[in-house]
Amino acid sequence: MKTSKGFTLTELLVSASIIGILTAIALPSYITARMRAGVSREYANLRTVGTALETYRTDNTEYPLAAFPLMPDGSGGFTNPSKFKRLKPLTTPTSYISRIPEDSFSPNNPPENVTNYLDRESYFSSKRYVNDRPAVAGLDIEYFTKKRKEWIVMSYGPSKERPEMLDGFNDNDLYSPTNGTKSLGLITRMGP
Repeated sequence: MKTSKGFTLTELLVSASIIGILTAIALPSYITARMRAGVSREYANLRTVGTALETYRTDNTEYPLAAFPLMPDGSGGFTNPSKFKRLKPLTTPTSYISRIPEDSFSPNNPPENVTNYLDRESYFSSKRYVNDRPAVAGLDIEYFTKKRKEWIVMSYGPSKERPEMLDGFNDNDLYSPTNGTKSLGLITRMGP
Protein backbone atom coordinates (compact mmCIF):
# COMPACT_ATOMS: atom_id res chain seq x y z
CA MET A 1 0.00 0.00 0.00
CA LYS A 2 1.35 3.40 -1.07
CA THR A 3 0.97 6.45 1.14
CA SER A 4 1.23 9.92 -0.32
CA LYS A 5 3.21 12.47 1.56
CA GLY A 6 1.94 16.00 1.74
CA PHE A 7 2.53 19.16 3.69
CA THR A 8 1.08 19.46 7.13
CA LEU A 9 -1.04 22.43 8.11
CA THR A 10 1.78 23.75 10.29
CA GLU A 11 4.26 23.61 7.41
CA LEU A 12 1.84 25.49 5.16
CA LEU A 13 1.25 28.17 7.79
CA VAL A 14 4.98 28.62 8.38
CA SER A 15 5.60 28.89 4.61
CA ALA A 16 2.78 31.43 4.19
CA SER A 17 4.17 33.45 7.12
CA ILE A 18 7.65 33.52 5.63
CA ILE A 19 6.29 34.62 2.24
CA GLY A 20 4.25 37.37 3.96
CA ILE A 21 7.28 38.64 5.87
CA LEU A 22 9.44 38.70 2.73
CA THR A 23 6.71 40.56 0.84
CA ALA A 24 6.40 43.12 3.65
CA ILE A 25 10.14 43.71 3.48
CA ALA A 26 10.39 43.88 -0.33
CA LEU A 27 7.24 45.85 -1.24
CA PRO A 28 8.32 49.28 0.10
CA SER A 29 11.65 48.96 -1.72
CA TYR A 30 9.84 48.06 -4.93
CA ILE A 31 7.48 51.03 -4.62
CA THR A 32 10.40 53.38 -3.93
CA ALA A 33 12.37 52.01 -6.88
CA ARG A 34 9.36 52.42 -9.16
CA MET A 35 8.84 56.02 -8.02
CA ARG A 36 12.52 56.86 -8.56
CA ALA A 37 12.36 55.35 -12.04
CA GLY A 38 9.37 57.60 -12.80
CA VAL A 39 11.26 60.66 -11.54
CA SER A 40 14.28 59.72 -13.67
CA ARG A 41 12.00 59.35 -16.70
CA GLU A 42 10.58 62.84 -16.08
CA TYR A 43 14.07 64.36 -15.81
CA ALA A 44 14.93 62.69 -19.13
CA ASN A 45 11.72 64.05 -20.71
CA LEU A 46 12.54 67.56 -19.51
CA ARG A 47 16.08 67.26 -20.91
CA THR A 48 14.61 66.17 -24.27
CA VAL A 49 12.21 69.11 -24.36
CA GLY A 50 15.02 71.48 -23.34
CA THR A 51 17.21 70.26 -26.20
CA ALA A 52 14.30 70.64 -28.64
CA LEU A 53 13.63 74.19 -27.39
CA GLU A 54 17.25 75.20 -27.95
CA THR A 55 17.26 73.63 -31.42
CA TYR A 56 13.99 75.43 -32.23
CA ARG A 57 15.54 78.72 -31.09
CA THR A 58 18.59 78.14 -33.26
CA ASP A 59 16.33 77.84 -36.32
CA ASN A 60 13.75 80.51 -35.39
CA THR A 61 15.71 83.00 -33.21
CA GLU A 62 13.05 82.74 -30.48
CA TYR A 63 11.36 80.14 -28.34
CA PRO A 64 7.78 78.95 -28.96
CA LEU A 65 5.21 81.29 -27.39
CA ALA A 66 3.63 80.05 -24.18
CA ALA A 67 1.58 83.22 -23.68
CA PHE A 68 -0.03 85.78 -25.95
CA PRO A 69 1.00 89.45 -25.72
CA LEU A 70 -1.11 92.36 -24.52
CA MET A 71 -4.37 92.92 -26.30
CA PRO A 72 -4.64 96.09 -28.45
CA ASP A 73 -6.72 97.78 -25.72
CA GLY A 74 -3.99 97.05 -23.15
CA SER A 75 -6.25 94.73 -21.17
CA GLY A 76 -3.52 92.15 -20.77
CA GLY A 77 -2.30 88.95 -22.28
CA PHE A 78 -3.11 85.41 -21.45
CA THR A 79 -1.41 82.08 -21.15
CA ASN A 80 -1.97 79.68 -23.99
CA PRO A 81 -4.54 77.55 -22.17
CA SER A 82 -3.31 74.31 -23.68
CA LYS A 83 0.06 73.02 -22.52
CA PHE A 84 -0.03 70.77 -25.58
CA LYS A 85 -0.36 73.81 -27.90
CA ARG A 86 2.55 75.56 -26.18
CA LEU A 87 4.89 72.77 -27.23
CA LYS A 88 3.22 71.90 -30.56
CA PRO A 89 5.73 74.03 -32.56
CA LEU A 90 8.42 71.52 -31.51
CA THR A 91 6.68 68.74 -33.46
CA THR A 92 5.23 70.49 -36.53
CA PRO A 93 6.00 71.54 -39.22
CA THR A 94 9.63 70.77 -38.35
CA SER A 95 10.07 67.87 -35.99
CA TYR A 96 12.49 68.87 -33.23
CA ILE A 97 11.09 66.02 -31.13
CA SER A 98 9.00 63.12 -32.40
CA ARG A 99 6.25 63.65 -29.83
CA ILE A 100 5.54 65.86 -26.84
CA PRO A 101 6.41 63.78 -23.76
CA GLU A 102 3.65 62.84 -21.37
CA ASP A 103 3.94 63.95 -17.77
CA SER A 104 3.52 60.57 -16.10
CA PHE A 105 2.64 62.30 -12.83
CA SER A 106 -0.01 64.60 -14.32
CA PRO A 107 -3.54 64.15 -12.94
CA ASN A 108 -4.89 65.52 -16.24
CA ASN A 109 -6.15 63.48 -19.18
CA PRO A 110 -4.70 63.55 -22.72
CA PRO A 111 -3.78 65.83 -24.37
CA GLU A 112 -3.19 67.99 -21.28
CA ASN A 113 -1.04 65.43 -19.47
CA VAL A 114 2.10 66.75 -21.16
CA THR A 115 5.07 68.66 -19.78
CA ASN A 116 4.23 72.27 -18.85
CA TYR A 117 6.25 75.01 -20.56
CA LEU A 118 6.65 78.75 -19.98
CA ASP A 119 8.97 81.19 -21.76
CA ARG A 120 10.25 84.52 -20.51
CA GLU A 121 9.74 86.56 -23.69
CA SER A 122 6.04 85.91 -24.27
CA TYR A 123 5.27 86.13 -20.54
CA PHE A 124 7.18 89.39 -20.25
CA SER A 125 5.30 90.91 -23.20
CA SER A 126 1.93 89.63 -21.87
CA LYS A 127 2.29 91.62 -18.63
CA ARG A 128 -0.87 90.07 -17.17
CA TYR A 129 -2.08 86.49 -17.41
CA VAL A 130 -5.82 86.67 -17.01
CA ASN A 131 -6.43 82.92 -17.14
CA ASP A 132 -3.73 81.79 -14.69
CA ARG A 133 -4.77 80.36 -11.35
CA PRO A 134 -5.07 83.00 -8.61
CA ALA A 135 -1.82 82.11 -6.84
CA VAL A 136 0.27 83.02 -9.89
CA ALA A 137 -1.96 85.42 -11.86
CA GLY A 138 -0.12 88.57 -12.84
CA LEU A 139 3.34 87.27 -11.96
CA ASP A 140 6.28 87.66 -14.27
CA ILE A 141 8.19 84.65 -15.62
CA GLU A 142 11.02 85.74 -13.31
CA TYR A 143 8.84 84.40 -10.51
CA PHE A 144 9.42 80.93 -11.94
CA THR A 145 12.91 81.23 -13.39
CA LYS A 146 14.55 83.18 -10.56
CA LYS A 147 15.62 85.93 -13.04
CA ARG A 148 18.27 83.77 -14.70
CA LYS A 149 16.64 81.69 -17.39
CA GLU A 150 14.69 82.10 -20.63
CA TRP A 151 12.31 79.16 -20.19
CA ILE A 152 11.13 76.55 -17.74
CA VAL A 153 9.59 73.13 -18.31
CA MET A 154 7.84 71.39 -15.44
CA SER A 155 6.35 68.09 -14.32
CA TYR A 156 3.89 67.72 -11.45
CA GLY A 157 6.18 65.37 -9.55
CA PRO A 158 5.23 62.25 -7.60
CA SER A 159 2.65 63.99 -5.39
CA LYS A 160 0.62 64.84 -8.56
CA GLU A 161 -0.17 68.25 -7.05
CA ARG A 162 1.12 71.76 -7.69
CA PRO A 163 2.61 73.60 -4.73
CA GLU A 164 0.81 76.84 -3.81
CA MET A 165 3.92 79.01 -4.43
CA LEU A 166 2.41 81.94 -2.52
CA ASP A 167 5.83 83.18 -1.36
CA GLY A 168 7.48 83.10 -4.78
CA PHE A 169 9.10 80.19 -6.54
CA ASN A 170 11.75 78.77 -4.27
CA ASP A 171 13.48 75.51 -3.39
CA ASN A 172 10.53 74.42 -1.22
CA ASP A 173 8.43 74.19 -4.41
CA LEU A 174 10.83 71.76 -6.07
CA TYR A 175 10.75 68.00 -5.74
CA SER A 176 13.45 66.51 -3.57
CA PRO A 177 13.81 62.79 -2.91
CA THR A 178 15.14 63.63 0.55
CA ASN A 179 11.58 64.62 1.50
CA GLY A 180 10.26 61.18 0.60
CA THR A 181 9.46 59.77 -2.80
CA LYS A 182 5.92 61.19 -2.75
CA SER A 183 6.86 64.66 -1.50
CA LEU A 184 5.09 67.73 -2.84
CA GLY A 185 7.12 69.63 -5.41
CA LEU A 186 7.68 70.23 -9.11
CA ILE A 187 10.30 68.51 -11.22
CA THR A 188 11.76 71.35 -13.31
CA ARG A 189 14.37 72.22 -15.89
CA MET A 190 15.29 75.80 -16.80
CA GLY A 191 17.29 76.97 -19.73
CA PRO A 192 19.38 77.66 -21.51
